[in-house]
Amino acid sequence: MTKHIILTLLAAVATATAGVTTVNQLSVDAGNIENNLRASSISLDAAFTSQELWRGVTRGDDSTRVSAFSNINFSSNINTYAGVTLRNTDDTDSEYIFTGGVSKDFSDLGLPGTSVGVVFNYYTEGTNVEGDITSEVGVILSQRFDSFLLDKAAITQFFTTEGEGQGYGELELVKTVNILGLDVDLTGGLGYLADESELTHAQLTISTDCNTGISNLVVTPFVTSLFSLTDDSNRARGIYSGAEDEVAVGFQIGYKF
Repeated sequence: MTKHIILTLLAAVATATAGVTTVNQLSVDAGNIENNLRASSISLDAAFTSQELWRGVTRGDDSTRVSAFSNINFSSNINTYAGVTLRNTDDTDSEYIFTGGVSKDFSDLGLPGTSVGVVFNYYTEGTNVEGDITSEVGVILSQRFDSFLLDKAAITQFFTTEGEGQGYGELELVKTVNILGLDVDLTGGLGYLADESELTHAQLTISTDCNTGISNLVVTPFVTSLFSLTDDSNRARGIYSGAEDEVAVGFQIGYKF
C-alpha cells in the first residue's frame, strides 16, 4: 500500500511537467513509472557552523543543521526531491524546513547543461518580519559550463506564498579549482530584493570534500565570508535592517545511500 501511494504521488509530479515531457513518456500508471526510474537515493547531512548566515544576515551563533532528503531521477532527465531540515542556533528557536521540488535537464532537447526547476519551502517558525517568511515557491534556472572560468551559474527567484519576502532572489556562481592536488570549490553568491530593486549581500564560500575511508561518507570543511550591501540609505527592511559583514567557519558531514 505504501509503495502504491508513493508511486501515485510521483505520477502526479510527472503529470505536472507534461508541457515538457509527454504523458506517454511518464505514464500515470504506477508500473510504467517504475520502468522510467533511472536512479534514486537518500542523503543525510549534518552541518556545524560558528554562526548561521542566511540570505545576507546572521541568524545566531553556534549553528546546527541536520537534514534528510530523498531524490528520484527519471530516464527523461527529470529529478524530484523532498526532505526536511532541522536548524538551530543559540539565538533562535529550533525550526523545521520542509522542502519539495522538481527539475528538468534540457540536454536531451538540444540545450546541454541547462535545467529549470521549481522548489517549495515551508518554515515552521516563520514570522511577520519582512524577509523572515513562512512559505515560498522558488523558480531556478541553472546552466553548467565547460570553461576554465566557471563551472555553473544559477539564479533563483522566490515568490512568497505566506509572509513578506520583498521579492528575494539570488545568483550563484560555482568554480572548482585544483590546488596542490586538492579540489577546492569556490561558490559566489549575490542576493537581491526584486520588489525594492536593492542588493542585499555578496558572499563567498570556500570548501573541499574530504574522503573519510568510509564508503559514501564525506566531510566538507568550509569558510564563508558575507559582505552586506544594505545600509540606512536603501529600502531593505525587516531582517536586513542593521545587517553587517560576517565570517563563518564550519564543516558538514554527509552520507548517501
